[in-house]
Amino acid sequence: MAQTGFTPLLIYSSSTGGNTPTAGNLLNNATGSELAINIADGKLFYKDSGGSVQVIAWKTTPTTAGGTGLTSWTAGQLPYYSSGTALSQLNIGTSGYFLTSSGSAPQWTDPTTLAVTSISFGSTGLTPSTATKGAVTVAGLLATGNGGTGLTGFTSGGVVYASSTSALATGSTLVFNGTNALGVGVTPNATWLSTIAALEVGPNTATNGGYLSNLSAGGFLSLTQNLINTSASTYKYAGSSTGSLHYTQGGAYYWQSAPSGTAGATATLTTTMSLSQAGVLDVPNRGISKGSMPAGSVLQVVSVAYSTAFSTTSATDVSTGLTASITPTSSTSKILVIITANCRAAGAGGNTYFVPSIYRNTSTQIWYGYAQGGNFASTDFRSPATVTYLDSPATTSSTNYLLALNSSLASSVSMNNSGGTSTITLMEIAA
Repeated sequence: MAQTGFTPLLIYSSSTGGNTPTAGNLLNNATGSELAINIADGKLFYKDSGGSVQVIAWKTTPTTAGGTGLTSWTAGQLPYYSSGTALSQLNIGTSGYFLTSSGSAPQWTDPTTLAVTSISFGSTGLTPSTATKGAVTVAGLLATGNGGTGLTGFTSGGVVYASSTSALATGSTLVFNGTNALGVGVTPNATWLSTIAALEVGPNTATNGGYLSNLSAGGFLSLTQNLINTSASTYKYAGSSTGSLHYTQGGAYYWQSAPSGTAGATATLTTTMSLSQAGVLDVPNRGISKGSMPAGSVLQVVSVAYSTAFSTTSATDVSTGLTASITPTSSTSKILVIITANCRAAGAGGNTYFVPSIYRNTSTQIWYGYAQGGNFASTDFRSPATVTYLDSPATTSSTNYLLALNSSLASSVSMNNSGGTSTITLMEIAA
């Protein structure tokens, strides 16, 4: 019994290929609907509500119903439509072949038979061969504007350099030995110590030497070690070590050195030697290490002239202001102190003396002199105080020496009170 809302179905069958029911053959009303099947064609028919006969199913679905119209396939086949109700099939092509069109259907094509209609490499400097199909050979030189060199060959070890704003060049003018040496006008020696970098300047001819030159008027030429010139007069350490600078300018030569410093810090340069254009050689340290001087040699001299007037009535030592400092280069060195002071002792008759003393670093008395003067009826005694004393400070720190006076045997003592000048000289003597 049919479900509510539906009517029974009746099926008719035909085994004759090509048989198709007409609308009059199939009932479609309240009593029920009829289907017709053609078992030869594999088609199932029905009559729609508009009274037209339609195919509801196919054994092989045609292209008109969204199918392929095909019942079998081979691996790699490609379907395509040419005509009718079934798609055509293109078998897998030969390895390396391209899929092209014949104008009416797809096809596999040997790439060597394909024609080249147009090929251009623009401004690269490259040019194609005249082949119109198959392999196209590229010739020419890749221009520098496109990242090439524009060169066809190179000199062994030759450095490639820009010969203009748009061209590169190479040759034997600049030659690298492959490890650590660059030659200018010469092939550098291959036996340089591997831990150094070398620049060799070769002759232009067999009889001419090589040059490192600054040809600008008023310019200078310099060589530095561990120093980088960062501004007009500033040099900074490249690494944490000592540094040196040698330069020539205006016909004169200068040698400078810098103490050990930190990488990136500004170096303080001291001239250790210079040679003027006139040929005058100036060597501040005389070119001999102080540490190698024989015993008794004078290593350095410091001398001070003092003309300021001094006076005191103190019975104990008072600094006269005549003072000088020296920094020994060795803790075993001696310091020879030589003092010449214009002194005066004033009194009321009787004892009229001035008493000199030498102090090291203000507070250490290293020499106490006998009173100079006498028991005079005169109230005034004037005389230069000359003192020579050899001290052993046993230090390499700055050491100060001064002259002190007291008036314990006079009413007052003074120095330079009449406009005179007193001196103190310190000499470092090698031990």
